[in-house]
Amino acid sequence: MPAQARILIEVPALERFVRARSEPYGEFSLEHIQYFSRQSLVRLMSALGYQPLAISIVALDDAGACDSLFGLFARSKCHGEIVAAEAKNSMIEYLARSRRDMERMLRTLMKTAPPTFAIYGAGSHSARLLPALSERGLLDRVNLIADGNPNLQGKLLSRFSILPPQALDDDPSLPVLISSHRAQAAIAAALQGRQPRRPLLKLYPVDAR
Repeated sequence: MPAQARILIEVPALERFVRARSEPYGEFSLEHIQYFSRQSLVRLMSALGYQPLAISIVALDDAGACDSLFGLFARSKCHGEIVAAEAKNSMIEYLARSRRDMERMLRTLMKTAPPTFAIYGAGSHSARLLPALSERGLLDRVNLIADGNPNLQGKLLSRFSILPPQALDDDPSLPVLISSHRAQAAIAAALQGRQPRRPLLKLYPVDAR
């Protein structure tokens, strides 16, 4: 590799995982298996023979859910040691907060869930939600799952075949649990536009934007 080679790295910003209004475990929806803070990324690259020329966090949306850590590195003869305790602590804090938020949400749902309801949303949020509902005996109350994404329709999620939104029109009185954090308000508006009197169950007090 040339002596003046540069490498630009973009990864999710671990420092931004812990914040208000974030979806429990939502950062794990991204296709990453390792996560970095500024400190741990610099240490890793130093151990590989690179030193930082610039490193910063760039907010990509208002909620910070997609904030990215950018680092520009250059080759160096100095090699450091990989130490990632600070990043580990950030991840532990994020997991603890996600666990608390998920438990709080599920306790509320246990008190308010009707005998039968549908779920709107068949993405990664529902993939995490359905096992939690099953553990609490609530999955047996779900009679269908709908999603507006045609790429998901017809596929299986748990034991449910994902249906298009039109499947909800057969029963305008059927309550619908909105299984989304960032799109909760938009989905609620769309469902009420189709059936203004349909009961809606929202998992979050405000919608992240």
